[in-house]
Amino acid sequence: MLKTFQHVYILSSIQTKSEWIKVMTHCSSDGEDLILSPPMSEEAILTCKESELQTFLQEGLNRDDDLDIIKFRILDQVAWGYALAMNNTYDYKLAQGINPLYPLMGEFGPLSDNQALV
Repeated sequence: MLKTFQHVYILSSIQTKSEWIKVMTHCSSDGEDLILSPPMSEEAILTCKESELQTFLQEGLNRDDDLDIIKFRILDQVAWGYALAMNNTYDYKLAQGINPLYPLMGEFGPLSDNQALV
């Protein structure tokens, strides 16, 4: 039971669909990218790995529905300018789109005479 809880918790750290694909396509004994070893396509590997994970989550306490819930929560795009939040938290729901203050925090340039600190 502990192993299942940890597995689902780990998936709660995934932020975007592209990250989901990366995690699923690296689910191997050595962590290598399965896309690099043909003959399966990315979509076929993704389907296979999700199916394996769903079967695993059905063992003991049936948690395979959690996989669909987690997959539904993740974003299509990166939410720039927000701190990392687990995808099962309220903070994650609030961090949608681009933080309007983020670009302002990253702008640097020369200071004028009246901006310089003395």
